[in-house]
Amino acid sequence: MEEAVSSIFVSFKAGKKVATISKRKATGKNLEKGVLVPRGALSEQSVYGKIKTLAKDFKKNELIKFPLKYLFENSDLIFKKNIKHLVKNRLYAHGFDVKKAIASLKKDPIYLDDKKQIKLEWATCWTEEVVIKYPITSITSKDAVYIVDEKIKEKVIERLSQNGNKERGI
Repeated sequence: MEEAVSSIFVSFKAGKKVATISKRKATGKNLEKGVLVPRGALSEQSVYGKIKTLAKDFKKNELIKFPLKYLFENSDLIFKKNIKHLVKNRLYAHGFDVKKAIASLKKDPIYLDDKKQIKLEWATCWTEEVVIKYPITSITSKDAVYIVDEKIKEKVIERLSQNGNKERGI
């Protein structure tokens, strides 16, 4: 049982036990023996979570345009529902073989409009971002561009610029 529990818990300290065997007591009576009790924190305190955002080039502050090959290989990540639907239909028509579906685009391109004037050449996609909580005083002007929340990013950049890009003034 201890092996099963130790495979679940994650220890951030090398060589340390993840859990210890203990007894559960109530008013002086031993209720249970062999209870596994976790030792220490079960996760790093700096990890905040994962969020789903549109793939973005943070340095240029613009969305990434993914090519057709990526779209066909990762159709579930496509942001716009109509484009996702068109790509999945093409994959379905070719037995979900990505190479055949992409090859079919030369003879029969995917059009985004009814007049068949706008070809599908790229699209935006979702990506998972790991969000980490940092103390606000540790954020530098170089780090501020990587803040995911746009309103927070604007306020931090504004505050840094008011203080001549010195972190201590936040």
